Amino acid sequence: MPCILRQVPLAGPTYQVLPVDFPAESLAEAARYEPANGVYGVFATWNGHRVVCLTRHLDRLEDSARRAGFELRLDRELLRAQLRHVLDQSGFAEARIRISAAPDRATLAVGMEPYEGPPVGLQREGVPCSTIAHAARNNPEAKQTGFPSLSHPTTRPAVTTQ
Repeated sequence: MPCILRQVPLAGPTYQVLPVDFPAESLAEAARYEPANGVYGVFATWNGHRVVCLTRHLDRLEDSARRAGFELRLDRELLRAQLRHVLDQSGFAEARIRISAAPDRATLAVGMEPYEGPPVGLQREGVPCSTIAHAARNNPEAKQTGFPSLSHPTTRPAVTTQ
């Protein structure tokens, strides 16, 4: 099932949630369309449309923008209503949500895909993890969209740990 992608206005005169002009089958695919100078946040719902620490996620998004050199002020009440609207339209029991912002944009990009959480076996057993040598972020405290994706490996070897 493709993910749902929308543009969410940051402020008036219209607060209408709008479609985007590109298709994507997943949030990872949709992230490729984000401007390299933006910031993002990712979180999931549980027990319907609840998000653990949504305020902290939104604080982190605004803080990342500040650290990336642009101002982002979210109308929290409006954004919560817009997210509820898109969630209601999605029909997803639970969703993984990605919000991104970029300088000089009057909208946020909001993507949602179905989310079932990690399989019980992975929760019990754990998973192997990899790091990429020499892949340090220029601004490690900001979640910036231009950071290289693990789906686009570099020529440097990865280090795997258990």
